[in-house]
Amino acid sequence: MDWTQVAQKVQGGKYFGMYFIPKGTELFRGDIQWYDKCKHGSSVYTKGGPSWFGTQRVAEIYGPAIRFKTRENLYLLAMDDINTLNKLRGEFTGKPVLRSLNESFNIFDDGIVKYIQRISDSEHDYKIAREICEESGVPGWAHLTMRDDTSKGTFHAEIVLCDAKYVQCTGVIEYSTAEFLRLQATNMANIAKREQKARGKPKLKLGGEDLPSDIPHPLSLVPKKLF
Repeated sequence: MDWTQVAQKVQGGKYFGMYFIPKGTELFRGDIQWYDKCKHGSSVYTKGGPSWFGTQRVAEIYGPAIRFKTRENLYLLAMDDINTLNKLRGEFTGKPVLRSLNESFNIFDDGIVKYIQRISDSEHDYKIAREICEESGVPGWAHLTMRDDTSKGTFHAEIVLCDAKYVQCTGVIEYSTAEFLRLQATNMANIAKREQKARGKPKLKLGGEDLPSDIPHPLSLVPKKLF
């Protein structure tokens, strides 16, 4: 079942919306570098730093899709929640990452309704993920479909996990040779684009913090540091 159908929006304290993702939820990632390893039986995923996941359709935007499942119950920051973003803005004040947050998750108010515009940029997204993973103590973030600045008007749902330990590979989607080569080319083009953009900039140090294997209530996950 699509992760967006099992995710439950919960309140993680006065300021935070969170998504509860049950243990065993299926996720997908488009990643040619790990496709063969998972295809040939390795369930261990050891990518360092934050990793992005989505539905199969979303994963195939970025490359051949790998199947994963969550290894434990997860409470993730809801980045489509205005209260969450406002609180993060306060926590990020005075830090360079604040600009990244405002660029990637921009709050609009037309006088009638407030909404968040999601503009994904790999550099800004990684800076936000690094800050959340290293400073907040939560295992990552999630959001459902959001508005963006394209003519299509929407940005796909996604999950970002701080550490590979939260998932395990369960297999891959099989493709025809032609389709696999197309997805492989897409993946390599995305990698080349990120590398070109990052050229000449300091490498980000990415990582996460250990968390309990199960969390009985979202309040116990939200660190006092963020209140």
